[in-house]
Formats: sequence, C-alpha cells, structure tokens
Amino acid sequence: MKDPLTLESLNNTLGFSCIENHFIGLLRHYKLPYQALFSHSFVPINETISSFIDAEQKYEYYDGIKRVHLYAKEIGLAQVDYVQNVPFENLETMLEKSYAAEMPLLIKVDHQSMLDDKSILPWRNDHYVSLFSFLKRERKVTLLDDNPKRMVFMDIDKIKEFYGGEVQVISILDRVNWDTYFRKVISILGEVLYSINSSSDIKSDIQITSKEIVSFRDSIGILRISRRRFISWLDWLEEKKVLTISKLFREEFQKLIKLLDKLYMVAEITRLKNGKDLLPMIRLFSEVKMQEKSWAEQLSSVQLQAVGEKDE
Repeated sequence: MKDPLTLESLNNTLGFSCIENHFIGLLRHYKLPYQALFSHSFVPINETISSFIDAEQKYEYYDGIKRVHLYAKEIGLAQVDYVQNVPFENLETMLEKSYAAEMPLLIKVDHQSMLDDKSILPWRNDHYVSLFSFLKRERKVTLLDDNPKRMVFMDIDKIKEFYGGEVQVISILDRVNWDTYFRKVISILGEVLYSINSSSDIKSDIQITSKEIVSFRDSIGILRISRRRFISWLDWLEEKKVLTISKLFREEFQKLIKLLDKLYMVAEITRLKNGKDLLPMIRLFSEVKMQEKSWAEQLSSVQLQAVGEKDE
C-alpha cells in the first residue's frame, strides 16, 4: 500500500499546530481541496497584535482562527475524532484499521522521552505524530513528525516509551455541498473588507516595549500565515473559476507578505539585541499597516463569476 503521508506532505502546510500540519498534509496528499478550509483564516492586524500584547495570547495555543480540522467537519470534507485513554494494547488494533483504510493515526507523545533526539522539541506539550504503514508480522510502523520534521521506520514496541495514551482518528467525508460553499464567498470577502476598513485604527496607538517584543514577533508570525492562507484560498477560487484576481491586487498582496516576513525577521533580531533599538521594527510595522490598506483598496477589483455548482 502507498503511504498516506510523506515528509514532502508536511512542506508549507500553513498549519498552526502539529494536528493541522498532518491533517492538511493528508488532504493535500490525496488531492483534496484543503485550500477551502482557509476561507475563515483572515484576522485583522489590530485584533491579532492586541490579543498577544494585551491579552497575552501565546503562538502555540493561538485560538483566534478556527482550526482547519474543525471547519472541515462543519462543511463535510473530513473530520478528526479525539479518543482518550487508549491503552497501548489497543493501539495495534487501531493501527490495523487505519492501515486498511490507508490513513494515518495521530498519537499524542511525551516529547521529552521521544526517540533520543532532544535537540529540537515541539512548542506544545500536547504534541502529536502520525503512525502509518503498520506491518503486524514484522511489528514495524512508520512514524512521521512535523517538529522536528522526520520520518522513522521503527519497532511498534518502541512507541510504548513515549506514547501519551491519546489518539486522533482522521476520516475523509467528502460530502461538501460545494454550491452552498461557493455562494458564501462574496459575504466572506465583504467581512474581510469590513474588518480592514473598520480598523482605521490599525493600531497606530499600539505601544511596543522591549518586554513585548516576543509577543509582537509571535503576533506577526500569526499574520504571516493568515495572509498566506487568504491568498491560497483566493488562488484556489480563481482556479475553480469562482473569481478572477487582478494583477495589481496580487502584486500588492505579495508586497504585504514580503513585508510581514521582513518584520518577523527584524523583530527576532531586535529580541536577540535585547530590544536596544526598537525604531527599525516600529518603522517597518508602519509600512505593514500602510500596505494592508493598499491591498484592501484593490479587493474590489476581485471579479466574482456566476457561482453555480462547482467541482471540488
């Protein structure tokens, strides 16, 4: 049987968590329209930065954007079922079922005791890895990890050393009502435009001090993924002939993504310098705010086509 995931499956998934990375990688591997799950990934600059600086949100537990696997279940594309307190003895049976279905099984791991490589550790304590291609007779299984990214073919009994007793089971539903989905596009774009225009305060009044650099940097990390998801969603809609994106809109949007990448890097450099010179970071942040407005002005150039029944 063909592996349901590969290392390449985890490249540029735009996920916010290990579960999202494996879930998106699986959908992409099976050529399912994972981009459809990015429709609600846009978050305003204001709201995002405030959630980190004022409300002390953490990147690894960020909840300002609905998890893609939860939205996938809502629309009928796929789902992830969480199973607690699964004894290791029952794990083999679950692996056999997932192997027969050509699906991976996500298991929670104790990353401190996982394998013998502690040079890179996941950010979250509730870290999950994928298991697949279980060979019962040889008692071997393939483990795929997204952080650090690695694939290991190993003895099933070795899993016991770091198995955390919790399992996530992925199922493909593929029963989306695409006609209904596509008809919501215009309202989603309207909500995005409204959220930008109503933030005429894209916060010029945010005060960033040396103590808040990590929070600021992490909020920019969220925005980088948010904007990449948004343009990925629009590109997919254009491919499906739901809308047409102007060249100018695309250029303005790509400028924003480049600025966000640069701002993230500058924020990290500022952190390493213990916040001794905040001015370059603050100036670049002003450019980002201006560029957000600039691409938003081009949003009206996105031409919606007659939306009928579309192929997924």
